[in-house]
Amino acid sequence: MNNAELEQYHPEVDRVLHLRGWFIHCFAQIEFMLGELISVSLASHHYDHLDRTFPFGVSQRIDRVEKILAASGPLAPFEGDLGPLLSAFKKSVEDRNVIAHGYSEFHVGTDGTCAVRFLKWQRDPKGHRHNQLYDVYLPVEHLQKDVESLCELADKCMSILSKIRGGSPPVQ
Repeated sequence: MNNAELEQYHPEVDRVLHLRGWFIHCFAQIEFMLGELISVSLASHHYDHLDRTFPFGVSQRIDRVEKILAASGPLAPFEGDLGPLLSAFKKSVEDRNVIAHGYSEFHVGTDGTCAVRFLKWQRDPKGHRHNQLYDVYLPVEHLQKDVESLCELADKCMSILSKIRGGSPPVQ
């Protein structure tokens, strides 16, 4: 394609960048909620039997919050609402790394459909010496649906966090 032909796709490229930003933003909202719930548990004697450290990775935070919600304590009543949301959130954890930190390429199919490809080198999770190339190819419409789902999930999580905080903003 020449430059004039490429120019027509600038709005779609901008859309991809906008969607990428919303994906990262919504993910961060949920990750914040996880940290907030862990902080609440660390301040309560009801959770003394659980690990008292603050986990670094998001997968470890999800695991910890699931244990906190399953324990007998002030956050237990929210397990029914948060449990399914955490399960849904787990599905976006793997893609988040490559969408947030990966290289991206914009693709236009022969039929004019647009897609984005994210690439990122990652350590082998099994500890082998070889790194792995994580490669995600998403039609723009698929990315749009993923972002809409994650935004809806973030809204629900922040609403529950507000209830936990007694209607107060997340940070005081």
